[in-house]
Amino acid sequence: MKIARLLAVLALSLFPLACASSDMDEDEMATVGGSISYTERIALGADAVAHVRIVDLDLVDKPGYLVAQKAINSPGQVPIEFELTYWMESVESGHSYALQARIEEGGTVLFTTAEDVKFDAKQPVRQELILKRAE
Repeated sequence: MKIARLLAVLALSLFPLACASSDMDEDEMATVGGSISYTERIALGADAVAHVRIVDLDLVDKPGYLVAQKAINSPGQVPIEFELTYWMESVESGHSYALQARIEEGGTVLFTTAEDVKFDAKQPVRQELILKRAE
């Protein structure tokens, strides 16, 4: 009985530490989500790949401008839902960040963002990316 009580006290004393460490992990990561679509009435093939990435617009000409990226294989038809998780420590105050996306099929780019979609990387909200036909 004494061992059970000791284990219970020990578990209760460690519980706040466990909660603190899981909160810290969540604070270190952020996620921006949304959808990718285009206005043309064209179906995507089974080998299509949607790419979405976050770039630091203030560092585009320097290494490290890419904050995060994700490829979605066989995404189905539009709208294509995405979630992109990134480290908050890779986001600097005062910098401008943008989402960029493209859809490829058979290695050929079919659709791409015509303009960067700027967003607040410190407080991300859902983004709707409308792509244009690639030229």
